Amino acid sequence: MPSDEGPPADYLGGRLLEYAVLDKRASYSGHSHLFVGGKELGPVPRLALSQLPEGEVLLAHCDDGWEVLGVAGYPSMGRAKRRAERIYPGVSACWVPVGG
Repeated sequence: MPSDEGPPADYLGGRLLEYAVLDKRASYSGHSHLFVGGKELGPVPRLALSQLPEGEVLLAHCDDGWEVLGVAGYPSMGRAKRRAERIYPGVSACWVPVGG
């Protein structure tokens, strides 16, 4: 069931920072450069950023119910968001910060 509400606050073993429900403001570039099971992951409807206790930031590519389809780690939130913007131009307008 699709949910415009974000994933749980303790997402992927870390603290949820921001999430994005992709809409007409963001378009898929045609390549995710993220491979799962030997195949490139295509466009997804949701993204989430979660920070692990060690500091690494995970960019999760999710389905409508926030089930993770693929994930990549980055040294900072800035790097993760820049990567997301290359995959989904316009996603910057879709990010929702999580309070706390």
